[in-house]
Amino acid sequence: MSLTADGVFTMGSGLGNIDDLGLMTAWNYRNRSVYPGECGRIHGTYGEEFPPNSVYQSDITLYANDLCSVLNLKRQKASSVRGIPSVLFAGGPDVFSNETTCYCRNSSNCPASGVRDLSLCNGSPAMVSWPHFYLADPSYRKAVVGMNPDAEHHQFYMDMAEHVQEHQLDSDADDVVQPGGRPYTRACFTDGGAGGVGQLGPLGVAGRRSGWGPPGAVRTRAALQGYFENKR
Repeated sequence: MSLTADGVFTMGSGLGNIDDLGLMTAWNYRNRSVYPGECGRIHGTYGEEFPPNSVYQSDITLYANDLCSVLNLKRQKASSVRGIPSVLFAGGPDVFSNETTCYCRNSSNCPASGVRDLSLCNGSPAMVSWPHFYLADPSYRKAVVGMNPDAEHHQFYMDMAEHVQEHQLDSDADDVVQPGGRPYTRACFTDGGAGGVGQLGPLGVAGRRSGWGPPGAVRTRAALQGYFENKR
């Protein structure tokens, strides 16, 4: 994330209420974008931090500043990433549906569903769609040669780890570990190359870090709240 290119994002740190973690309240100090009505409401996450119970929700909302608007991903199915249980969320036809006319510059003349008019966002005559007009009105594919939409290649999706659990520090290795288990992370904070906020998978040797307190301490929700606040 770049301050120059992306601007200033105001979001919850989790302090006081961990369920607010990562939820945006403003972009560039404003709680609304250029679009009218519900289309202009700034909410959801930037896609790097999520409240711990997000995996149990029916949908996930991502705020895309390049679009001045949100993308809603709906829960699809149980999945896995390198053996780690997860839940797959994906964008559907509703994301770029123009039945909601507040994204259109001219609400009486909206384009067919499958694209979003960005002219209000960036001032240019541009529209955005899924690759190859995936899930869009067939008229777009008929108008452009070479469009072959396919879910396997063109679906926009995100896998989120199914289990979020408290961690403790191994007194010998100073690695973040599951109680009685191998090093593992859902949202782990490390100063090594194998970890980072939101990264999934075993930590390994590079997952060492210090600064969480005495070795062997169990990290509670309150401790994680404090950690997030101290890192701001």
